[in-house]
Amino acid sequence: MKHTPGPWKINQVAGGYNIEIITFKGNTARAHRIARVGAELSEDKKVKNASKENAHLIVAAPEMFETLKTIRDTCHFLCQSMVKKHPEFAKGFDELALLASSGITKAEGGN
Repeated sequence: MKHTPGPWKINQVAGGYNIEIITFKGNTARAHRIARVGAELSEDKKVKNASKENAHLIVAAPEMFETLKTIRDTCHFLCQSMVKKHPEFAKGFDELALLASSGITKAEGGN
């Protein structure tokens, strides 16, 4: 899967939050917006909805994606290692691997 590599950062701007990556060319840093999370503002200009929390969730996505792949691979290994001596544990690891695989598939654009 090709996605913009992390780490991603949050930058609060008028009316919401930008999700950005920072790249460096020599000594020059440059921000590149990869997403925007809009915010509904109250009369006193405070954010009324969960846009900040949504922005934090989006920023964590690359790390969570890699974590899911590690969980899936580890559970597959443990399932294969334990299937003969401890089938009840192997079944649990297999179920965790399937859950992780489901999340990975969704992140990759599948169903």
